[in-house]
Amino acid sequence: MKKLFVLLTILALVVLAGCQPKDPFEEFLDTMNKEENAEMVLNMEVPFFGEVEVIMELDGNKTHTSEFLTLPETYTEEVDGVTYQYMKNLNGAWEKSVQEDTEDDDTGMEVVDELKYEDFTKLEDGRYELNADKKEGYQVNSLIIELTDTGAIMTMTVKEQGIILEMEITIRKIGEVKITLPVVNSSTAA
Repeated sequence: MKKLFVLLTILALVVLAGCQPKDPFEEFLDTMNKEENAEMVLNMEVPFFGEVEVIMELDGNKTHTSEFLTLPETYTEEVDGVTYQYMKNLNGAWEKSVQEDTEDDDTGMEVVDELKYEDFTKLEDGRYELNADKKEGYQVNSLIIELTDTGAIMTMTVKEQGIILEMEITIRKIGEVKITLPVVNSSTAA
């Protein structure tokens, strides 16, 4: 009888351990990696330019980035390992070209794809802070993530070319973004 009780207790512990709900932050990361579809709004204060806002939409193999600073509005699409870029020419017509150097060009989703649940500590106020020993790997001075009803807000500081930049990335519209690529004149298509 005693062995049966011990066996049932162990079985109950195993079942209960498997029933533990995931942490909301871990669920958020899982959802983002599964969906690969969201809108990200980056706000930052840039020396000499002031407040800058960049909107990036992600829809599977397609991205749309708003115009910001001196960079034009762009769309990208990845097909069979080749990234195509859509930009307006000087006449205002959309052109499609093969994007040559995509190594340093994050689609935005890579920011979330690189986040690992175990690299963060949950703070008393419910936000998540990047562990001190992981900051160098993420190339940030600080990173705090606050979950919202519609996504998350990432607040971070980074050091770029000797200048410390404060950034806020709002992730929203998860699973809701639909990107339609611009119509390209057939004589300018890649």
